[in-house]
Amino acid sequence: CQTACAYHLLDPAADGAFALAPHLEQLLVQMGNPRNLGAYFRGCVDFLGADMSRYPEFFKSGGTYTFQEHGLEFSQTIADTTAGLQAAVARHFLPSVPGVREVLEGGGAVLDMGCGGGNLMLQIAKAFAECRCVGVDVDAHGITLATGAIAEAGLADRVSAEHTDGGEIGHENEFDVCTLFE
Repeated sequence: CQTACAYHLLDPAADGAFALAPHLEQLLVQMGNPRNLGAYFRGCVDFLGADMSRYPEFFKSGGTYTFQEHGLEFSQTIADTTAGLQAAVARHFLPSVPGVREVLEGGGAVLDMGCGGGNLMLQIAKAFAECRCVGVDVDAHGITLATGAIAEAGLADRVSAEHTDGGEIGHENEFDVCTLFE
């Protein structure tokens, strides 16, 4: 703990205990903050370490363990990991692309490829009250999460999520903007 204090990760408290330094609250505690790394650490510990231990066998056999085979908790962890950055993409990056702000403000349609838990679509829909968002993903767990989040946000009239096998998505020439996050 004293070493962590020297690196300004912890602050000493009056009673001899230690507390997280204020800037670490953004990194470890505040979910949805673009700087938050808590879900990333949780994903590494809970999922990615086990995946890495399988790599030697996969390299030998050519086997795979797909994203969608990981399950609902994994899909939620990935959604949590990317949520803060997706808010920044929706509110800062997309509007800075020439012509995109005007399209979205004018009721344009967005296709989110690999929408996962739906966070990016929800952030776009909240930032641009006239636009419509459709997300597609091969991960049924992500679609379950997205559908629930869309309903909870009360945006089902403008935002939807569809499970697809990655082949034909069935939306010919319907979209003005296409996003693909990670």
